[in-house]
Amino acid sequence: MGYLGKLNRQLGRVKHLGLTLSGLALLMIVGVMTACSSSESSQSAQRGTGSMLIYLRQADGKGATAAKSYISKLVLRFYEGVDDETSGEQSESSSETLLQKSAGELLFTREVSLSEDQESVLIEEIPAPQNYFIAADMYMSGSESVYRTAHFWATVLVGQTASTEAIGADVKTLALSEESVSVAVGETVSLALTATYQDGFIEDVTEYAAWSTTDASIATVEAGLVTGVSDGSCEIIAEYGSQELKALATVTSSPGPTPTPTPTPVALSSIVISSSEETIHVDDTVELQAKAVYVDGTEADVTSEVTWASDDETVATVTESGIVTGIKEGTAHITASLEDELSGLVVSEPTAITVNPSSDLSSIYISSEKDTVRVDETLELKATAVYEDGSETDVTSEVTWESDNEEIAVVTSGLLTGLAEGTVNITASLEDDVAGLVVSEPMPITV
Repeated sequence: MGYLGKLNRQLGRVKHLGLTLSGLALLMIVGVMTACSSSESSQSAQRGTGSMLIYLRQADGKGATAAKSYISKLVLRFYEGVDDETSGEQSESSSETLLQKSAGELLFTREVSLSEDQESVLIEEIPAPQNYFIAADMYMSGSESVYRTAHFWATVLVGQTASTEAIGADVKTLALSEESVSVAVGETVSLALTATYQDGFIEDVTEYAAWSTTDASIATVEAGLVTGVSDGSCEIIAEYGSQELKALATVTSSPGPTPTPTPTPVALSSIVISSSEETIHVDDTVELQAKAVYVDGTEADVTSEVTWASDDETVATVTESGIVTGIKEGTAHITASLEDELSGLVVSEPTAITVNPSSDLSSIYISSEKDTVRVDETLELKATAVYEDGSETDVTSEVTWESDNEEIAVVTSGLLTGLAEGTVNITASLEDDVAGLVVSEPMPITV
C-alpha cells in the first residue's frame, strides 16, 4: 500500500478513537494537513520534522475534581504506529493491551508543563514523515502520580502541523453499584459510581461525582454515603461528566428494643417457717426463716417481707426480721403472714418455741463433719453451749472463734479457711453472766 494510502487510513482511525480525560479535560489533536504535490515515492523519501498542536479544554462534566485541580503536565510517549487492520478501532482493552496491539518501538518522549488557564500546547521538531501511536500520561496539579493516560494515532508530515477534528465526549457509560437501597432511620448505606471511558479505561469516580437527593427530609447523601432521616422513599442522583444515574432509597424506622415480657403473677400457696432451735433459755435468742411456696412449685425467701407474730409475748417476742427472744419459762407460737395479690393474706402454720428457765453455762463444744480441709477450701464449724440443766443451744454466731496459727488456717463466724499445710487448734469462747468466760476444748484441724 502506498504512503498516502496509509496516511488516509490513519486519519480515519483518529476520527473513531476517543481520547480520555476523566471529568477534567478532553485531549484533542488539531491541525491542518496540506496536500502534497509531489509523488508518493518522493514524499516517502523526504525526511525532516513536523509539529503537533494539542488542544486542552475543560469537559462539561460535574464533580469534585474539576473544581480542585487541572492538568499541569503531559508526558508524551511516541511509538512507531503498527499498520494493521484493527488498530484504528475503538478498544475496550487496558492501556497495556492497547500498547501491545497498536504500538511498535518507542521512538522518543516529550514532556511539557501546563498552566491552569492554558488551552493548547505545540509540540515541535517531531521527526517526519511518520505514523505515530502516542500515549499521553496526564498529571494533575499537586500530584506526582499519573492520573490518566490517553492513546491516539497521528501522522506527522515534513514541515506541517498535524490536526484532526474534535474528538467526542470523554465518559462512555456510568454504572451505580445498586439500583435501589434500603436503610433504617439513623443508619447509613454506601453507593459506588463507576465510569467507563471511550478508550475502555474503568475508574471508580464515587468521590468525584456530584451527589444529590430529591428529598433531604427522607435521606441525605455525601460522596455516595446515604443516611436515612425519616420514613419514606426518594431518589439518590449521581452526576459525572454529562451523564447522571439514579437509585431509589427506601427509609424505614429503626426497630425499637424488644420489650421485656411482663412476668405472669403466680399465686402464693403457703409460707413455711424454719428454725435451728425449738428450745431456748430465758434471755437467749434464735433466728427464724420464712419461705414462700407458690402454686407452680417455685420457692422464695421472704423472711424480711413477712409479718412476724408471737401468740404470747410474755413468753417470747419476735422482731420484724424473725429474731425470737425468750422472756420467761413457757411455750410461744410464732407465725409469719404475707399479703398476696392473687391469694390474699397467707399465714404460716404456727412454730412452737419453748423457753426454759435461765441456767448457768456449763461448757461449749465444737463439732464439724470432718477434721481435715485442703488449702484454699473451707470447712463449716458449729459451737454448741451446754447448760447445767443439760440443755444445749447453738451459739455458733455468738461465740468468739480463734485459731492458734492463722498462717495455717483462719476462722470467721464458724467458717474455717485453709491457708497452708499443717495442723491448727480451733477454740470457741462465750462470756456468761454467772459462769464468766467459758472456752471450748481445742479442736484440731489438719490442712
